Formats: sequence, C-alpha cells, structure tokens
Amino acid sequence: MSTVVSTEFRISGLSKSTASAVGRKAKRQGMTVDEYLKELIAEDVELDRIARTKSFAELAVPFEKALSGLSEQELDALARPRRRKAAGKTRR
Repeated sequence: MSTVVSTEFRISGLSKSTASAVGRKAKRQGMTVDEYLKELIAEDVELDRIARTKSFAELAVPFEKALSGLSEQELDALARPRRRKAAGKTRR
C-alpha cells in the first residue's frame, strides 16, 4: 500500500494557451486539472521504473508481436511518412 503525501507544485512560465490545453485535456478525460496532472506524473514515474528495470529486448516484445506479420513493403509504407516528417524537421 502506498502512502499519500500532500505536495504542492507551482509551475511558472507556462503559457496561457498551454494551461488552457491542459484544462481541456483534463476535461475530456473527465478529470480535474489536479487529477489529470497527478495521473501524468504517476504514469511518467512508472514508465521510468519500467525503463530502468527491463532490457531493450523485453521492451521491444510488443512491437515485435504487432509488426511480425507485416512484409518489408508494408513496414516501409508505415515508416515512410514518419521519415519524411523527421527529415523536414531536421532541415529547418
């Protein structure tokens, strides 16, 4: 059982548009902003724990399973738009 600690964070320098976007995302999830941010933080901490305790091979298993039935051409078709997008970002 985990202990709940009352902690308050203040975020400075967050633009109004970003703060509004966070509020909209929380609302779409049916949460308050506090609940939404708590969930994001908890998920990030858990992902960090998983990344530190599992090998790359273990982390890659779901991708291997999902992509195992695809041909080389199908994989290339999936990757092509992302490659173009990445190439466009590096040229700026």
